[in-house]
Amino acid sequence: MKKLVSLVLALLMVFSITASLAEIVPTTEEITLTYADCGEDLELTMALADQFMKQYPNIKVEIIDLAPGFLNTGYDTAIGNLASTQDLPDVFWVTRVTDAVGNEWCINLDKYYAEDPDAALIHDSILDANLIAGKRYSVPAQSRPYMMLINKTLFDQYNVPMPEYTWSWEEFKDLALELNHPEDMVTGYGNATTCDAFIPMYGWDGESYTVGDLYIETEEMFAEWRLTRVSDGFVGPEKEALFGDPNVQLFNVGHACMNAGDLLWGGTQYIDGTLAAELGCEFEVYPVPTPHEAAMDNMFFACIAASCEHPDEAWLLAKWMTWGKEATMLRNQWFHDEEVLQISLPMIDDAEVKQHAIDCADPALKNFFMYSKPTMPMAAPHAPGFQDCNVQYFNVENLQNRFAAGEVSPSDVADSLREKFNFFRDRWFAQNPEVAPEGFTGAVTPTDLATGTDAQ
Repeated sequence: MKKLVSLVLALLMVFSITASLAEIVPTTEEITLTYADCGEDLELTMALADQFMKQYPNIKVEIIDLAPGFLNTGYDTAIGNLASTQDLPDVFWVTRVTDAVGNEWCINLDKYYAEDPDAALIHDSILDANLIAGKRYSVPAQSRPYMMLINKTLFDQYNVPMPEYTWSWEEFKDLALELNHPEDMVTGYGNATTCDAFIPMYGWDGESYTVGDLYIETEEMFAEWRLTRVSDGFVGPEKEALFGDPNVQLFNVGHACMNAGDLLWGGTQYIDGTLAAELGCEFEVYPVPTPHEAAMDNMFFACIAASCEHPDEAWLLAKWMTWGKEATMLRNQWFHDEEVLQISLPMIDDAEVKQHAIDCADPALKNFFMYSKPTMPMAAPHAPGFQDCNVQYFNVENLQNRFAAGEVSPSDVADSLREKFNFFRDRWFAQNPEVAPEGFTGAVTPTDLATGTDAQ
């Protein structure tokens, strides 16, 4: 009964909002649209679809439940299988928009961004990031921002005041150094990391892999932190002697003061009190400070299928199911009423929506919602050649571990990486010339480019 009452209240709340008046005029004919997402609760998806069908009663929405597996591998496989049989849903979520574009699964959405005034409400940091060669093929579907988890007990233990929720990148770095106590096997920052929780990976700026100064400085900082044990650079025997586990991560056992993470990688246990009770620590959730005016977000995106017979209506469906005002507020209310923990931030610039998100947030997350910056999607969904860059960086050249061991520094390899990574970008465009930038002339292979064979 609780779920039924809550859902009715949520729908009433949403319909009290004046519906957005897009300039796209939907058909009055009876039609059916299909929809598939990755990561939404099925009951919530159905509620969102019901809301849309009340607004557009001539349009029936059929939900395709693909039951994704961990890290979306099940969903990605299912979408690929549907594409192979030309049965893609009219609106479908993707983890990598470049895959959908390269396989010609989806349509260009520039027309709809131009015609729908609501699209201008999407945060600039998202609009700047969801371009492929200056064109748009996706809409933001679900926000999954990083959060900074803080072990308040360690701050108190070392008599360091907690930061303000508006803290800066420089304040974060200073605190990590101040709170570092390797003699107690306590680090200022937690798990060994690259820069992707703080800035776009490889310095992707929407057009190229800059591998620029900010990227180099940030990667060098994290490498130095591991070497000097400001972050978790302790080796297996040391951990095994103290914790009985050579692979333990220090933040997870109450021995690191701060750590950036998300709900996907076990963040829930720090918010719901599970780990606090086990470790005797008090945790708080902060926005992640960054050296720019946005917070990194492992965001899902949605596309409209190239096979869709009603793309105008599919655009409206995508808006009412993902980034739009009505969708965001219904989702906030649903999570609140169902007492389901979530950290998805609004993807549009709307004061009412932001306040509603704060009001509906779990008490432990209200300050996170109040003070978080607009979100910036990670590079992976829209950066051509990104998977090849990862293979080169992590597997072929093993750079993260070599940086941490002090064998080589990011500045030493920046020029080489820039050349290789932008070759991967250009090779992707050469393979997909119909979406290449104007004036694109092809890809030139760097003379020293390692291959997968070289890594074997």
